[in-house]
Amino acid sequence: MLDKLPSLISLLGVFILGASVSYDFGFFYVLDTNFSEMPTTLSDHLRSSLNWIPLAIISIFVLFIYEMFSRRIEQGMSEDEIVQTSRNPKRVARFRDSTKYIPMLIVAIPILKLSFNLDIAIREWGIYLLFSWILFFRFVFGHEKIRQQTSDGFLVASCFTPIVLIVCSFLGIGDAQEITRGGGTQYVFVLRETQRETQIVGTLARSFEKYHLIWDKNEKEIRLVNVSEVVQLYPQSKTANSDQKSPSTSR
Repeated sequence: MLDKLPSLISLLGVFILGASVSYDFGFFYVLDTNFSEMPTTLSDHLRSSLNWIPLAIISIFVLFIYEMFSRRIEQGMSEDEIVQTSRNPKRVARFRDSTKYIPMLIVAIPILKLSFNLDIAIREWGIYLLFSWILFFRFVFGHEKIRQQTSDGFLVASCFTPIVLIVCSFLGIGDAQEITRGGGTQYVFVLRETQRETQIVGTLARSFEKYHLIWDKNEKEIRLVNVSEVVQLYPQSKTANSDQKSPSTSR
C-alpha cells in the first residue's frame, strides 16, 4: 500500500486539477469569456478547488452518515435477505426495485418541458445531465459479464469522475450567475496609472496569481486588472458608512 502512495497522490492531484478546470470552465462560460483567453496558471486552477472542495467534503460526510444509518437499519443484511425476511416480500421487492426508475423520470422532465415550450434553467440542465450519465453508466455496466471483466477501481473511477466533473462545472455556473445577478461584495479598487491614481468599482469575481477579475454590474462586463496596479481595495459599503458618519455642521 505504501508503495502505491506516490501514485495515488499524483492521481489525486490530477483529479483535483481536472475538477477545478471544470469549475472554471463553467464560471467563465457564464461571464461570456473564452476559457483560453484568461491569463490563468496551474496554481490559479488549483486555488479554484477551494470553491468546491468544502461542498465535496460535506457531501461525502452526509453520504457516509446515510450509509452507516442504512446499514444499521438493515442490520447488515443483503438485498435478498431484506426481501425474504420482510412480511410482504413481493411488495418490498417491487418497492426497492422501483428506485431504479427515478433517474428515468428525472431525465424525462426536460423532454416534457421542451414539448410545452417551457424554459429550463442552466442548473436544471446540470441535474438532467447528471442523471443521464447515471442511466448510461447502468446501461453499460449493467451486464453481468462486463461487470465481472471490469476491475473495481476502474468501475468506481468511471462512475464518479464524470459525476464530479459535471457537478463542479455547474457549481462554477451557479457562482458566476450569482455575481452577474448582483451578488457578491462591491469593492473600490484604487489603481496607480502613470503619475495619478484612479478608482473603479466592481465585484471581485476572482483573484488570480497576477490579475483580479472584476465584474462591472452596470456595464455587464468583466475587467482584468493587474495585481501590481492595485494600490488599495476596500468594500464600497465602507465608503458609504464613512460618508454617513462624517459630521456636517454649518454655523
